[in-house]
Amino acid sequence: MPKWLFWTMLIIIIIETTIILTRDKGIRGFFKNIFKNLGKKIKKSKLNSKIKDLKSEKYEIFMKIGKTILEKSLTIDNKSEEINKLEESQKNLKELKDKKKSRENKLEKVKKGYEEKIKTYESKLDEEKELFDKIKNELKNKNKELSNLNDKTYSNNKEIKKLEKKITELKSKAEKLKSDNSPENKVEKIGKINSEIKGYENRITESKEELKDLSKDAENVKKIINEINKKSETKEKDIKSIKEEINNLENEIKIIKNDMEKEIKDLDVKIEKYEKELNSLFASLGKEIYEMKEELDIIELKEFFDKLSDIDIEIEKTETEINNIRLKS
Repeated sequence: MPKWLFWTMLIIIIIETTIILTRDKGIRGFFKNIFKNLGKKIKKSKLNSKIKDLKSEKYEIFMKIGKTILEKSLTIDNKSEEINKLEESQKNLKELKDKKKSRENKLEKVKKGYEEKIKTYESKLDEEKELFDKIKNELKNKNKELSNLNDKTYSNNKEIKKLEKKITELKSKAEKLKSDNSPENKVEKIGKINSEIKGYENRITESKEELKDLSKDAENVKKIINEINKKSETKEKDIKSIKEEINNLENEIKIIKNDMEKEIKDLDVKIEKYEKELNSLFASLGKEIYEMKEELDIIELKEFFDKLSDIDIEIEKTETEINNIRLKS
C-alpha cells in the first residue's frame, strides 16, 4: 500500500470517529467534564504560583524593613536585643568579607611574585640554551675539522705505503740489472732507477713531515674538543638546574594557590551561610515590625507597610478564588 493512501485512510477514519463520538451526548458530556476539570486545575495551578510569588515578594520586603532599621538606626521598643544581634551578625559578615578580600589580594600578590621569578628564570634559560647551541655548533665544527685531519692522515699514510712499495719494486729491478751482464747501458739504467727511488724517498720524507704537522694539529683540535665538551657538560648542568628551579617554583605556587583558593572557597561557604542567616533574621525582624505597624509611626517604613498591605489583600483575593474553584468542583 502506498504511503499517501495509508495516511489518507487514517485521516478519514479519525474524522469519522470524531463525528460519531460528538453525536453521542454521553460521550460528549464525558469529554466536556474532562476539559472542564483540566481548565480548573490549570487555573488553580496559576493561582497557587501567583500566591507563591506574592509570598516571596513579602519576604523580600520583610528583609528590606530589617535592613532599613539597621541602616537608619531606627529605634523600636522591645526590639533592641534583636537589632543588637543583627548588628553583631552584620559586623561578623563584614569581617568575613574583608578577610576574603585580603586573602584574594594576597593570592594575587603571591602569584604575581612567583610569575615574575619564573619569568626571570625562563629568560635566563633561553640565554643558556642559546649559549649551549653555540657550543654545540663549535663542537660540530671542531669534530668536522678533526675528521678532515684524520682523512688527510689516512691519505698520507696510504701514499707513503704506495711509495714504499714502488721503492721496493725499483730496488728489486736495480738488483736484477746488476746481476745481469747482457743489457746495454746498464749503468745508465741503474742510475735512472736510483734517481727515481731518490725522488720517491723525498716524497716520503715530505709526507712524514706533513704527518707530524697533521698529528700536532689533530692533538690541538682534540684538546679544544675536550674543553668544549667540558663547557657543554657544564652548560647542560646549568640548564638542568634552571629547569629544576622553574619546576620547583611552579610546584610551590601550585600548592600555595590550592591552599589559598581552598581557604577562599571555605570563606565563601561561610559568607553564604552567614548571609542566609542574616537575611532570615532581617526578614524575621521585618515581619515582627509589620505585625506591630498599628503601634508604630515611622515614616521610613510607611512605604513598606503599604506595599505589604496591598500584597496581603492580593493574597486573600487569590486564596478566595482558589476556594471558589474547590467549591465548584
